[in-house]
Amino acid sequence: MKKTLCVILGLLMCLSVTACGKRPGLTEAIDPNRTQLYVFNYEGGVGSDWLYDMKEKFEEEYKDICFEPGTSKKGVQIMIEANKLSFNADEKIKSSSNEVFFTENVGYNDMVSQDLLLDITDLVTSTEDGASLESRMTDQQKESLTALKGKYYALPHYDGFRGVSYDIDLFEEKGFYFADEKENGNNGFVISASEKRSAGPDGKYDTGDDGLPATMEEFFKLFEYMLSSNVTPFVFTGMYPEYTSYVAEWIYSNYAGADVASLDYSFDSGDMEVEIITNFEELKNNMFGAEPIIEKVKIKPENGYLMKQQVGKYYGLAFLCKMLSDSRYYYSLSTNQTFSHLDAQEAFIYSKLENKPIAMIIDGSYWVNEAKGAFQRSIEDYGTRAENRNFGWMPLPVTVSGEVSEETAQKNAAKDTVRSYAYINGNIKDDENKVKLAKLFLGYCYKLENLQRFTELTGCARGLNYELTEENKSQMSTFALSVWEMKQTTEMVRPLSTSQLFLNNEREFYLSPWESVVSGQSYVNPITAFRSSISAMDYFNGMKIYQRDWEKDYSRWF
Repeated sequence: MKKTLCVILGLLMCLSVTACGKRPGLTEAIDPNRTQLYVFNYEGGVGSDWLYDMKEKFEEEYKDICFEPGTSKKGVQIMIEANKLSFNADEKIKSSSNEVFFTENVGYNDMVSQDLLLDITDLVTSTEDGASLESRMTDQQKESLTALKGKYYALPHYDGFRGVSYDIDLFEEKGFYFADEKENGNNGFVISASEKRSAGPDGKYDTGDDGLPATMEEFFKLFEYMLSSNVTPFVFTGMYPEYTSYVAEWIYSNYAGADVASLDYSFDSGDMEVEIITNFEELKNNMFGAEPIIEKVKIKPENGYLMKQQVGKYYGLAFLCKMLSDSRYYYSLSTNQTFSHLDAQEAFIYSKLENKPIAMIIDGSYWVNEAKGAFQRSIEDYGTRAENRNFGWMPLPVTVSGEVSEETAQKNAAKDTVRSYAYINGNIKDDENKVKLAKLFLGYCYKLENLQRFTELTGCARGLNYELTEENKSQMSTFALSVWEMKQTTEMVRPLSTSQLFLNNEREFYLSPWESVVSGQSYVNPITAFRSSISAMDYFNGMKIYQRDWEKDYSRWF
């Protein structure tokens, strides 16, 4: 609590500074005796506390260094502009005075093709602490980030997972865990805290997901059990309907697996066959109302349109549709278009304290950072009852029903829907001194100890491979540790590819992945259609791309 209070007071002191020479959007006056480096940070998700931490340490370490030869200046002043305006492949960056960016929704190849970013290949490939930043990347990252021009122009910023989080304290109190013994007289749920729990979705005992639903069928069984205990299963924002699509995306990625889900960007399965749906058999006794008729095909650019017909995409939609079809399953204000993600976070935090508990929230893995104010308010209102809360990341199932064992369980997969990168503005390329300083600071933020420090402070992982120390972990919350564990057991599917089809049509293949046309009506977010009683089957069929349209739009690239 003292640590958090110090950070807040420090930021308030920064905000109180007034002096001549302060630029719009900045929170401190320019020091004419130091060299300024202007840094933009997207003020959402992971917030800015971590960046102020980097600023303080970097300024101290280089306080006696001159970055402008021929002047009397010593040291550097990191000038942070933090807001929710995100710069993408946009002409704005050419005239921007910001020099280093940490942001989201980056159309990497679009920006590279327009020469908007500085070449940072030397920074990425140079070795420090026995490892280069390149060595911390996956093969896909290395191949794809250099696919367009053979050079690196950005570094992965952070991995923002989007899906479901749950209230661990509530689960423990109510016994919302499946028992290993299904016929235990309590509908398959544990009777006591000491009772052995099921192996969970990973099929392994004594891991973090023991007792959690292993299949979609178990998830809905859990919903009903929660209702019998006067607990609302879910809350989500009604203001941003795309949030509920996170559930469909996670179910799809998990069901398909990383190799198949990545075909959304590579369009080449080689000898691997992919399950696609050619039709449905409607069945009243089926959990989702219809049984897919499946065919296996090999995907190549010529038939890439079939990726819209994947089995996993249907089950993602079917799960979401069933969840939204019963208003008992979610908090009533979740359908209100003025109910923001911050409102949903506050409702989730307060629900247990007000004896109107909500078990889960649909949001990103960074929601705890965004909800700092709500947590503080809850402590002011409820005192010690509201302190030291335990939340966890909820692994979503990879199968519809049946038994899950260690042998049959597959590794989690998740789509990178945040597309978060750090880069340097290409408009400083002719200023040798500024280029050196910008690279020095960016590289400093990515030193191993600062990768670890970033995760310790934000609870989120950088989009690179590295380990945490036990000291790092001791400073992290239960929720942050569960997100870190999830990263270790999840393959990230990034919207990156060496495919010419993808490189030349990047925006089209990651924007609005759940678009559909049903009865002449266009939908971007499935929830909008489901509220109009459109079935998952009809929505899925409306996503279909026809061969003639595919060839018309993309044949020049295959």
